[in-house]
Formats: sequence, C-alpha cells, structure tokens
Amino acid sequence: MGDSFSVRHGISPDRSKAPVLDDAPEKVRVGLLGVLQTQFTLSDDAILEVVCSVLGVFEQGNWGGDFIRNEMLTHIQRAKWYEIYDIIEEFYQYFLSRDQRGVTDGASREYEEAINKLLIRANVGWEMVDGQLQARSDEESQRLFNDAVEALGSAGFSTSTDELREAIRDISRRPEPDITGAIQHAMGALEAVARVVSDEPKMTLGEIIKAHAELFPKPLDDALQKMWGYSSNEGGRHGKEGHELGYEEAFLVVSVVVALCPYLLSKMSGEE
Repeated sequence: MGDSFSVRHGISPDRSKAPVLDDAPEKVRVGLLGVLQTQFTLSDDAILEVVCSVLGVFEQGNWGGDFIRNEMLTHIQRAKWYEIYDIIEEFYQYFLSRDQRGVTDGASREYEEAINKLLIRANVGWEMVDGQLQARSDEESQRLFNDAVEALGSAGFSTSTDELREAIRDISRRPEPDITGAIQHAMGALEAVARVVSDEPKMTLGEIIKAHAELFPKPLDDALQKMWGYSSNEGGRHGKEGHELGYEEAFLVVSVVVALCPYLLSKMSGEE
C-alpha cells in the first residue's frame, strides 16, 4: 500500500500550530488501528490482547466476532492519552519479538516508520526511535533559537543570553514544558536587550516601547505592547489565579523574542 495523496504531495499539518504533546487525538487512535489492521493485518483478537495487557484489564469479549471488535474499539476510544502511547510502544515490542523469533523480517522497523508518519500527519510532537517515543526535534526552530543565543553572546549581552537560553530550555522540557518559566525568561531577555539598545537601564520593556517609537515600526510596537501586557499578566509576574497557560502561547512568545533580539542588535549597530 503506497503513500496517501497528502503524503505524496507534501501536504502537512499547519506548522504554525505547536505540535500536540499532551493528547492522543482521534486521528492517532484511528490511525493506529489502520496501521495494525491494514498494513500488518492483525486480527481484532490479537490487538485486544496487547491493549488489555497494557491497560491492565481482563478481556471480556470471549464470544468472538463483533463482541471482540467492540471491546477493542471501546478500549482504544476510552484510554487516557498517555496510555495510547504506551500501547503504541508495546506493539513495537510485539513486532520486535516476532522479528527475533523469525516469524517476520523487519516488521518492527516498518511499524516504527508507519507510526512516525502517522504522528507527523496528526501534528503530534512525539516520534518513535528504537521503539521508544521521544519529543520530536524541530530542527528549523532549534537552529533559529541557537542562532539568536549565539548572536546575543557574541555581542556581549550576557544577561540576555542567559535569559533566552533559560527560556528555550524551559519550553523544551519534556514531558512537561515549564510554561511560566519560558514566558518569564523570554520577556526578560527582550527587556534586557531593549534596555541596552535604548540606553534606559531602569525602564521596563513596556515603558521602553512607549518612550522609543523608533525601536519598533508600527504596528509591531502595538503588538509588542500587548504581548508585554499579556506576559506580565499571564506569565507569572502578575499571574491570574485559576488561569492555565498553554504550550502554544508560550511557544509563540519565545519564538517572537527569538526573532526580535537579533533585530534590536541590528538597530544598535545601525544595520537595516
């Protein structure tokens, strides 16, 4: 069975959206069954046995036929998101065992490839490496992050370099990124650069944006003012009780800061 239309033509999920890390969306659950049943022709009974083993429950569908299938589907639908990834890893072991016993040849490798294609299509931020799921590395984002840190370090901005490095480390933590820490450190890095560039060592970033319109072209200055207010209210300086921040918001803040720090350096050096 060849690649689908979307794969052949390079149509992928919206990359402006942060990859999913704390959910197993329906596309993953349905796709897993598609891989097991269509590509590897596993029976409902074989799938149910592995699923029940991972979930720690007894099989109930001893009447066969539709009862087994319905039970299997129910477990897949109702399993917690992290249990789905436990199941995905367990099926790798299932195929690896068959390879080692000579029942199949390379089935575990083919399964891993199929799962990674599925996770990419579903915009899930995990990838399988040697049978274990780990956070997928976004090479382009990581390159931009590293370039920004290097630019600040080379310019002698030690405080900003440390703050941005901490922000990147916080947003990259797995399995749970430090959302509040990422926003705080990112805005701290931008504020430290802006203070030097504007020669206003005691002003906050919000005050600098208001006092130095030449630093940021319109409407970027307005957007930054709002982002500063957002990070001050939501990022931990004046956090709102009961309001839970999301990975997407934190990733956006860090990404914007990563782009703006080199921009401010260019303003200081007189570059366009």
